[in-house]
Amino acid sequence: MDVRKLATLLEETPFAGLDEEATEQLSRDFREKRVERGGRVFWEGETEANFFFLVEGRLKVFRLLPTGHAVSLFFLEPGNFLGVVPLLDGKPYPVSVE
Repeated sequence: MDVRKLATLLEETPFAGLDEEATEQLSRDFREKRVERGGRVFWEGETEANFFFLVEGRLKVFRLLPTGHAVSLFFLEPGNFLGVVPLLDGKPYPVSVE
């Protein structure tokens, strides 16, 4: 990802104010992922841990009940980040996101 674009995206996050070297390192690790409307970013229970930063659009965070019904918990807007919990505790994603 372009360093300048990443620096702009990070301005309103806890990562704001990173020096140029740290931002450059992050830019090498960031990959763009596009998700079509209704597509899943990840499922509750998946163990692959990735950190995501929402650039545009809106994502729904939800949990599936044993009955198969989805319960919406909240929505994410541009500037929000997600996927942090598995990176911190090594456990699967606690929610699904689409």
